[in-house]
Amino acid sequence: MIDAVLWDLDDTLVPTSALADARHSNGLRPLASEASWPSVVPYAGMVETLTTWSGPSIGLVTSSPRWYVEEILGTHFPEVAFDCVITYDDVSRLKPDPEPVLLAVERLGAAPARTILIGDHAADQQACAAAGVRFLGAGWTAAPGYDAAAAEILRHPADAWAAASGVPR
Repeated sequence: MIDAVLWDLDDTLVPTSALADARHSNGLRPLASEASWPSVVPYAGMVETLTTWSGPSIGLVTSSPRWYVEEILGTHFPEVAFDCVITYDDVSRLKPDPEPVLLAVERLGAAPARTILIGDHAADQQACAAAGVRFLGAGWTAAPGYDAAAAEILRHPADAWAAASGVPR
């Protein structure tokens, strides 16, 4: 039984590598003013998966600042109701430290052993290992940075349904 499914944002929900400079700009310029903004669209199947989610609680755990997260979610996922959003602004230590993952688990009233985090990077994988949370690799990303040999890998965002329900893939 899974209590919660946590998602990373950058390069898991949307390809945001081109926004790295903007992400660190303290919100001084809107993301829509970035030349790369038109290419920042959710991965295929992501919006449908998240807007039709009716399983366990869902949360977002990211090392990005809240202003940036709110702009991306407001633009690309306005109908998604995350039960919890943890950003750079909510913690003193970022992934790979387990603090942001454990804060999301706590806020969702979940047990770490019954929580999944879907991410694209080694920092996600390491934070999960330290928090006792199951890591699933986002196999749809262009350049995953996690250890694929040590990860379960989802091929499509909708595969999260099966992982959350315990149905074998």
